[in-house]
Amino acid sequence: MRLAHLIGRALVAAGLAAAASGASALTPEQASRIAAGDSDARIEALNAAAADPALAAYVQALLADEVKLVPGEPPRALRVQGSQVVDAATGAPATLPDDAQDVVNNNRMRRELEAMAATLALLSPERAAREQAIAALADGVDASRLPLIDRALAAETDETLKLR
Repeated sequence: MRLAHLIGRALVAAGLAAAASGASALTPEQASRIAAGDSDARIEALNAAAADPALAAYVQALLADEVKLVPGEPPRALRVQGSQVVDAATGAPATLPDDAQDVVNNNRMRRELEAMAATLALLSPERAAREQAIAALADGVDASRLPLIDRALAAETDETLKLR
């Protein structure tokens, strides 16, 4: 199914065509809201951060089970890769406390993270990654991601991918 057609169908179904907001930096609050709480709140926070250029790496870390939460209000999200620990939002070096907890991604949350990863991959500089993202999104597009998809379509330089 053509990417442009997918977008058009989802726009009609959703009845919206909001423009993507400007890029910003992922904040510690956003990182914790995406990683902690009930699925509805996490998905809302994930979609709200869609225009953030740092989101793709954070989503990949969540899918790879590399994010831990430090209890508090709000909880603090840390990214753990081997022995390296950094603040998930800022990248600042951190220490993993004993009370850090794993982030639990139920099936619904994992699907949302995977769909967001595919949506963000539409902006990849690599053609193969964009083509793979189009295939992953062919079954349907969440209306909340349409601004980002619209931005990706506008930036796409490969006419054959635009016609998918």
